[in-house]
Amino acid sequence: SHSPPASAAAPSASAGAAAASEMASELALAEAAAAMPTPEEVPAGCLLHMLLSLLLQQPPTSLYLLGLASCVHKWVQASAPAEQRLVASHPGFVRFVLERLLDPEPTEPQLQVFFDLLAELIKFNPPLMTTVQDALLDSSLAGGAASDLFISRLLDHPVDASILVQCIALTLAPEASPLRGMRALASLGLAPP
Repeated sequence: SHSPPASAAAPSASAGAAAASEMASELALAEAAAAMPTPEEVPAGCLLHMLLSLLLQQPPTSLYLLGLASCVHKWVQASAPAEQRLVASHPGFVRFVLERLLDPEPTEPQLQVFFDLLAELIKFNPPLMTTVQDALLDSSLAGGAASDLFISRLLDHPVDASILVQCIALTLAPEASPLRGMRALASLGLAPP
């Protein structure tokens, strides 16, 4: 009776450990998503709620507008779909972001900051991309011309909008990023785990 050489047994043990680690990561992601509070359950005094509320109070000329928007951008960057949904469901948030992108005379860094924020908000989250699309079609936004103006901003400011374009492409083709894209879709129930 021969036992397999140690080198032959190591790859299967390594593959088993990798599969177990992958399953543990997926389980942790699913548990985190299940434990995520709904917008109604988020206490008004929590940091995220305070940041979002303060951001939405800023006029376009505020000195704090871009700093607060950058804080929210970092919050949603690489967040789970449940966290993205939590931020997007803050009353008035998506509309506020779109209004800043559709400002008649936006400042140069304003477009990039809000395009990047929108990009991270929708990345690997088709339902939120649909929410943004519906908001752009709302006749009360930008006099009913929001979608045309938005496309114009994308075309006129390709550098500022580049991350958004990349995130839309990744969301439409999540298999391009199997570690994050497919995992996010699975947590949304849009792909097998």
